Amino acid sequence: MYENLFLGASHLDPNREKKAKGINQDIFELLPKDYIEFLTNFGEGEYSHEINIHFPDENIIPETFKDDTDFWEYDKNFTEKDLLNAIAIATSFDGDIICVSLEKKNKVFILPRHADKISSYNTFHETINKLTEGYEDKFFMPFFDREYIQISLIKERKLNDIYPIHETFLHEFKFDFCFNQKAQPEYLIKEFGFRIRFDLIYKNNISISYQKQFKSKINHIITRIEELSN
Repeated sequence: MYENLFLGASHLDPNREKKAKGINQDIFELLPKDYIEFLTNFGEGEYSHEINIHFPDENIIPETFKDDTDFWEYDKNFTEKDLLNAIAIATSFDGDIICVSLEKKNKVFILPRHADKISSYNTFHETINKLTEGYEDKFFMPFFDREYIQISLIKERKLNDIYPIHETFLHEFKFDFCFNQKAQPEYLIKEFGFRIRFDLIYKNNISISYQKQFKSKINHIITRIEELSN
């Protein structure tokens, strides 16, 4: 099912299987099997720069919407009661919520941020494929042991040019995988769980993340990018 999924890190959460088995049994029985398999195999993380996949959260949806349920249209497939019984299992970067509900076993729902109609799917895989259908390449970056750095290119009210920094990175460093190369290219070094993203749309920042245990291995890259950004 995920044969062509590129893993952005060699080191996954060693406790991911234990955490999956520790899910409340009543909730566990509602969850799609392929979602449990995903958590067991990969743990929590970011899927194709579009979806944050996490362990089930039974509180966030009812607590957020208990006093304000009129964001969506309801029908027999997903009622207002289903919303208040919903369990979040993932979110999209656009603010969509992927969830299951207590009385709707074997169904996965998307609560859209920018639409009224709630959509339903038979599997977790089908659901995340829908949200990433425009992506040719799929990757997964685990949250495990992750640290983030944001480098602003706005220095003393002046915007530094991102393009020579990008070109220097390509010339000086090797990487395993590139994603979204035309607009906001991201480069991954799997061994260290390292990712760097150049914002070629707004051209004002460079984002870096890595697994903390390997910081000494990639610190020279961070230092070089910071030098070029000043």
